[in-house]
Order: sequence, then structure tokens, then C-alpha cells
Amino acid sequence: MPMPYSIQKQKIFELQKEFSEYEVVPVSAKENKNLDLLKEAIWGLSGFIKVYSKGDLSKPVALQKGASVKDVAQKIHKEFVEKFRYAKITGPSTKFAEQKVGLNHELQDNAIVEIVINATYRFQKFPLCLPEKKTQEKSQLSCVPIQCLS
Repeated sequence: MPMPYSIQKQKIFELQKEFSEYEVVPVSAKENKNLDLLKEAIWGLSGFIKVYSKGDLSKPVALQKGASVKDVAQKIHKEFVEKFRYAKITGPSTKFAEQKVGLNHELQDNAIVEIVINATYRFQKFPLCLPEKKTQEKSQLSCVPIQCLS
């Protein structure tokens, strides 16, 4: 399993030559240099992906790589899986923005998720769900999953 290592400044160049197959991120805590690159490198080794809510792109949720829409729906509320209608996904796992997908769709890093459930729920039960559209057949609720997690 890949691991981050902390190495003294003098040894970086000799280790880069010796271990050229590894990613080396030189940082300086004293000078506050490349700490964002170190953060990204550690995140890349973590085995997690970031998933965002369509309504709030500032607070991602961390999920295991290979997580599906079903995993996100279960984190929101177990009944979201039972009443799931479809999800709209924007990101690297879709061919176009807001592509409609099912529960088994595998999410990738930086996906933006919006889950749509059947409207058999009352607004007081899920206050962050808003009517998406009303048709003659059924009305639907459009829910912002990450905001419902708190």
C-alpha cells in the first residue's frame, strides 16, 4: 500500500533518483510551500472519492472508491433507497451533465449528485426536498443529498 514519507530537504534529490517510480512532493512547512500538493497526494492515496451536492459545492462527502448512487442515498436516509426514482449526475462517470442514472451507477471523484425520489413523503419529513415538477401521473421531489446528511 502506498504511504507518504517525510524526508529531509537534503535527501530529496538522491531519493528521487533511487525511487523514480514514486511520486515525490517536496514541501516546506516552515515556508508554507506545496502543502496543497501534499494534501492532494495524501488524498489520492486514501482510497476515497469526493462527491458533491448539486446545491452545495463547498462541502464534499468522502466515499470509498467504487461507491454507487445507492451508497449516497443510504447515507441520506434508508427510505431514499426505497423511494428512489433516479439520480442526476454530473462528472467524469457520465457522458453529459445531469445524466439520469439508477441506484447501481458507480460514482467517480468530484461527481455532483442530485437524487430524485417519489413524492409520497411529506415536506416536514424531509424539509430540504423541493418539488421538481408536477405531472398528471406523479409529482416528484428533488433532493439535495449532501445537505440532508447533517
